[in-house]
Amino acid sequence: MTATFTETELEQIKSLRKALNNEVPKFYDDDFCLLRWIQGWDNNHDDILPRIKTAAEVISTFPPLHHINFDSVDDVELNLRRFSKMMEYSPGGLIGFDKDGDIISCSLVGRFHSKSLLKCARVSEVTLNGIYSGILGYSYMKRQEKKSGRQLRFNIIIDLTGYNRDHLFTPGIKAYKNFIYTSQELFPEVTKTIFVINAPPLFETLFSFVKPILSQKTKEKVQILGSDYHQALFEALGQENLPKMFGGTKEYEHGHPDHGHIRMGGILPEDFKYSPLKNPLHISNDRLSKLNIPARSLREVTVTCSKPGQHLQWFFECSGDICFSIKTKDRLIRCEIKIFTEFVPEYDRIVCHQPGDYILVFDNCFSTFFSKEVRYFAAIK
Repeated sequence: MTATFTETELEQIKSLRKALNNEVPKFYDDDFCLLRWIQGWDNNHDDILPRIKTAAEVISTFPPLHHINFDSVDDVELNLRRFSKMMEYSPGGLIGFDKDGDIISCSLVGRFHSKSLLKCARVSEVTLNGIYSGILGYSYMKRQEKKSGRQLRFNIIIDLTGYNRDHLFTPGIKAYKNFIYTSQELFPEVTKTIFVINAPPLFETLFSFVKPILSQKTKEKVQILGSDYHQALFEALGQENLPKMFGGTKEYEHGHPDHGHIRMGGILPEDFKYSPLKNPLHISNDRLSKLNIPARSLREVTVTCSKPGQHLQWFFECSGDICFSIKTKDRLIRCEIKIFTEFVPEYDRIVCHQPGDYILVFDNCFSTFFSKEVRYFAAIK
């Protein structure tokens, strides 16, 4: 369907394309996507240009999406589960469309048990799962925009049922904040309304942690609903478009009859807990090298791949938070993630498709006073 834009929007999009030298990053090479960057950053090219290039570089580090057709919510949710077995414990997902044709999704924060998750999964894995979920959701929205010919947004229902003091787990809050910050940087102006439901008194404490990193535009879209939230959701979204857990009458052909493929989270099984004995990539302490990274500094470790098809393997533990990424001289390989290894060390193994130097970056520039000690292993095999 032919897209409709105002004359002002068309001029702004044309101007942004020109500012990008008509080299728009592939993931955002769509007028609706560019319009979101324009709306999110008030058409300020000085803000948009570096951010859109950085965002595209981050997204380029994830697997290609050509095998997913994005015709249905099921396509998205099933492919998320294939990405990581831990995805099931990041509760929520896509629901469908509201009565205006915008997308409905949910985040079941009360069922997100970060205390058990972070004792089982690497911080990088939890963060990458969240980013990949955003990439697939955004791609689904782009697909539906092409069908409808209009810009779409997300209605997000944040359900705090079950939220208690266990959720005020400092490492879990840090991981959640990192994900929210990254999502705003990668996907500006995707939100229509955020509905917060079943909020306990502790919600004020949670919101005080998250609020400082929310953009002003996002803050203005938050609606905290009371105990009679059902009617407000029905009026905004349509009862027929909501699953039974939110008082709706939506029926599902696939997945669970009450909630389809929405991920329900929960406490992870005991055998999911990290154990060095079950990890073939675990490196013993006597094989680790030490690296001190002063405050406001970074350090790099370079390993050289001699031929395509070799593997880069790494493992490290850190005395505190550290920003970690991997790059070559001309491209980003693993996007920067703020990592802590209090419960599970950071490790992985990837294929080197090109020979050359692979640079592991340990960045402590965000720290004003405290140096960090990293004990690491890195090798090409």
